[in-house]
Order: sequence, then C-alpha cells, then structure tokens
Amino acid sequence: MLEILIAIAIGFISGFFLRNADKLTKLLGLSIQSAVILLLVSMGYKLALNRTLFIKNKILFFQAIFSSILLFVSFIAYIYFKKFLKNIHKKEKKAKTLSSLDIDLHSEKSDNLGKSLSFKGEIISVSINILAILAGFGVFFIVPEISRTLLDRISSYILYILVYFVGVDLGRNIIKLKSQKLDLKSFLLPVESILVTFFAGFLFSLIFRKNIVESEIIYAGLGWYSLSSVMLSVKGFELLAILSFIHNVCREIIAILSSPFVARIDPHLPILLGGATSMDVMLPFVQKFSGQSFTLKSFYSGAVCSFVVSFFINGLTSIIL
Repeated sequence: MLEILIAIAIGFISGFFLRNADKLTKLLGLSIQSAVILLLVSMGYKLALNRTLFIKNKILFFQAIFSSILLFVSFIAYIYFKKFLKNIHKKEKKAKTLSSLDIDLHSEKSDNLGKSLSFKGEIISVSINILAILAGFGVFFIVPEISRTLLDRISSYILYILVYFVGVDLGRNIIKLKSQKLDLKSFLLPVESILVTFFAGFLFSLIFRKNIVESEIIYAGLGWYSLSSVMLSVKGFELLAILSFIHNVCREIIAILSSPFVARIDPHLPILLGGATSMDVMLPFVQKFSGQSFTLKSFYSGAVCSFVVSFFINGLTSIIL
C-alpha cells in the first residue's frame, strides 16, 4: 500500500507542475491505456500460470466462479434496492410544477439518447480488455515460463507506473480535484462494499450448504487475491486458499470488464465491485467510466478495504482453528 501511495503522490506532484502542458493530454491518455493493457496481459499470464488450480477440481472451480457471479448480482441488486427506496422517498415529497417536470423529462430523454449513442465505445473498451487478458494467457504458451516471483515483480512495477500516470492526471486537473469532497455517503462506500460482500458470502453458504465462516473467509479477500490466498495457505487452509484465489481473481476481472456498463447504473458501482482493488487497478476504470470526480472516492474506498483484509482473514480463521 505504501508503494501505491508514493507512486500516486509523485504522479500528482508531477502533474501539478505540468498542468498547463496541453500537449501532454493525449500522451497521458495513451500512457494510461498502455499501462492498463500491460497489466491485463500480465493478469492473463498469471491465469495461465495458475491454470492447474482451475482444472484440478472442476466442482471447486465452478463454486469459485459462481461465488464471484453471486457477488456481482448482489451488488447490482443492492444498488437497485437503494434506487427503489430513493424513489419512494421522492414520491413522498410535494409534486413538482408541470413546467419543471417537462424540463426534467426533456433532460432525461436527452441523457438517455446520449448514452445510447455512446454505447459502442463501452463495447469496444470491454473487447480490448478481454483481448488483452487472452493475449497474456496465450503468451504463456509461446515464451519461456516466467517464475511467479519475477511475474509478481513485473506486475507490481506496471501497477506503480499505472497509478503514477493516474496521479499525473489528477495533478493536472487540480482545480477539478479541489471540488471533490468526501461527504458522509463517500465515507460509507467501503462499509457498503464490505457489508454487501459478506452478505453475498452468507448467500453462498446457504446455496452450497457450506460452513458460513468458511464461506465468509472466501469473500474476505475483498478482491485482494494475492494477500488472502497466501495468508490462508500459510495457515494451512489449502482448499480455502484455492477458492479464495479464484474467487478474488474473478471479482477483479468482473469489476474491470463490467465497469463501462455498471457505471451507467450507478457511478459508485465500479468502486463497490472493486473492493480493495479500487485504490489501484480499478482507478483508471473508475476515472474513465464513472468520472474524474469519483477518483478520490475510489482510492479512499480501496485503501480502507485493503487495510481491513488481513484483520478479516485472521479473525475468521481464528474461529475455526
């Protein structure tokens, strides 16, 4: 986490001094996109490197995949439930004047039309991301195998570069950043992400009739697959470590690939889905599809989620040890 903070801080300072360099705008956008693609390629390579985990036990693999899909559905349901409650609250208020209603309807139609026209861009973006992951998977069978340690180091460097560029972009838009405030709703984002995650874990335990504590352990990584799986493996929970690894990898992939679409439902949704990854890997996706005003919220939410992962893993495993 410290390395991420340093990278984004250095990037922010660099961006501040380069805030008037308009020629860098396109170059910065290209740099962020290139770093994202490289990170996805490395993710695809990691999937290929760990492919034995996926094919060793098909039932286990299915459960892990289902657990991540269940989490995705839970977040979607949660957002729509919030909207439902919000609409009920609106109906309790006094009716607006006919003129203002007409304006709102006209504005809503215009927004929907704009969204429909821009839908092609989201499909292209998702397609590029999928191809990058598949390319990384394919590279594994072409080039000599890279050790896990070296691959993790390469992935970390790419991530630091990516976060640095995001920091530069924030620094260049310092005026817009000043308007960003972490209100009460923003402070509750990581709480929402954690609660919905554990609720999905509870549903998973009911569906597969698993021990509820073990189910929550699988979800407790909050998207941080490297930390959660290693911690579980060290403690001797090999089966849970495999489930946790696959679940959290899938959570990260689903969060990345769905971000162009779920941001249309609610701009906070990519942040909630990202969990711990909202402070690093998900940052450029939140920035692009939710809007630059959500970057600070994303970083904060991801940082809080990352901070509590080890506490959740240690606490839950102590119950069944």
